[in-house]
Amino acid sequence: MTRIHLHGRARAWLVSLSGAATAALAVHATPAAASTRQVALIQDGVALNQDPGSDLARMKEAGANTVRVLLNWYTIAPRANSRRAPRFNAASPGAYPASGWAQWDAIVRAARTEGIRVDLDIVGAPPRWAEARNVPNHYLKNHYGWEPNAADYGRFVRAVATRYSGHYTPEGASEPLPKVSLYSIWNEPNNGQDLGPQNIGATKKSAGYLQAPRYYRALLRSGYSALERTAKGATILFGELAPDGKGPFHVTRRLPFGLPGQVSISAPATYVRTLYCLNTAYRPLTGRAASVAGCPTSAGGRRAFVRQNPALFHASAFAMHPYASHYTPTAKASSIPSNDFPFPVLGRLESTLARATGAWHHTRHYGIWSTEFGYVTSPPQTNKGGKPYPSPQQAAIYLNESEYLSYRRPWIASYAQYLLNDPAKLKNVGLFASGLFTDRGAPKATLNAYRLPIWMPTQRLRKGQNAYIWGGARPAPAAYSATRTPQRVELQQRRGGSWQTLATVTVNRSTGYFTTHHRFTASGAVRLAYTYPATELALPVGVAGTTIYSRSVPVTVR
Repeated sequence: MTRIHLHGRARAWLVSLSGAATAALAVHATPAAASTRQVALIQDGVALNQDPGSDLARMKEAGANTVRVLLNWYTIAPRANSRRAPRFNAASPGAYPASGWAQWDAIVRAARTEGIRVDLDIVGAPPRWAEARNVPNHYLKNHYGWEPNAADYGRFVRAVATRYSGHYTPEGASEPLPKVSLYSIWNEPNNGQDLGPQNIGATKKSAGYLQAPRYYRALLRSGYSALERTAKGATILFGELAPDGKGPFHVTRRLPFGLPGQVSISAPATYVRTLYCLNTAYRPLTGRAASVAGCPTSAGGRRAFVRQNPALFHASAFAMHPYASHYTPTAKASSIPSNDFPFPVLGRLESTLARATGAWHHTRHYGIWSTEFGYVTSPPQTNKGGKPYPSPQQAAIYLNESEYLSYRRPWIASYAQYLLNDPAKLKNVGLFASGLFTDRGAPKATLNAYRLPIWMPTQRLRKGQNAYIWGGARPAPAAYSATRTPQRVELQQRRGGSWQTLATVTVNRSTGYFTTHHRFTASGAVRLAYTYPATELALPVGVAGTTIYSRSVPVTVR
């Protein structure tokens, strides 16, 4: 979701020393084909804004290979607070103030140094001159997006893609900026903070008509067209939806200001259907609903719909923020509102998209990118009413199970972690404590779960039973790239006193994942151990030769 990002200080840190024993038995595992290219994505805007080089190194050390970066239109645009648009070539990066680009130039340069791919999400808020004239005061004050001008957005996207095409050298620089080959269009367009108004005609008794998809559809047309022309061959994502909602149209929760529907979060299933101009039966919208949503109202308009909306049918993939902090990873679908798309029911999104494209006689089975995901933990976050948040230890278990299930689902293309650090807790400011570290830099239990995921679907075993074990070493692919040496994890068990190595498992060179089986002869705790290569070559400083451990999994043998 759209969050208020605050400074979180991080300290040392990610590794612990160990004299782990060398295994005698090597077990070579073959990952499922569906997960051999799954992206390990991470996001923390505050960290990157403070110190891109240092924090990208920390992200790499934890094992992320892709960083999601929100590029804010408002902060780069000239005269952003003016109602009147300045006269300048908005499609040219050189026409914007150089200082506006500095933050993102630093990030893409540091990412190249660390060998991390950048997922550049070109988001609002728009400059004042690129919005409608009737912007509510609370939108102006908080730089939210209100009826953004799609043509202006398209020109800005073209400027961004030109700057990060790999061929653009800024004034005063000696070499071109690095190339960005992964883009996304907008952020949480079903969230009223990011795109408003969400609907019109809403009252306390009526949901009104969902309107925000018309603006997002226009942004997609112009943004996708600009990327297709300027960032040739790039992966282009769309969607980036918040996961939850209530009611048949849009109403989930209202922030304490604004008219009904202006600042609300629309249910994602309804939003997707309306984006594709379809009703709940997956037939074209008609009448007032079609008009408000900017959908065709004639047979000729419907015939032109696919051609006029190429992003909806030809983009690379659909991005989702499937947060599920109040659900277990395997929560029953019946316990989750039917129009919501949190992780346990992410398959709903895949089928919704397939039905939506099929309704326009255009078969497309979109892969799903999870681009924001994590479990809010308590402590530090408390919950006033409703379901409680899990402890960091329980969240670590949920994260491992979620990643295992992602691995097993071929249509999920990425596994995301949001955030690196918990945001600082300040008075009257929302907290979203899903980080791997506390705001003071102390590691949380979720850190080990992220670096070395482990999952055993069956933990109560019969003696001699061949137990299935899935896991991974997230830093291993970067280590393999640096050394060209196969990377291995140790499967260890503790039965009373010290840890003993049971087997050594070779992990997949591109994802770090593995699957294997082992016959346990006794009960005890099970964990993974991974040792960074004993070389600093292309590794973050200070980690060479150190060993890190997964969480412990209790195994009972009867």
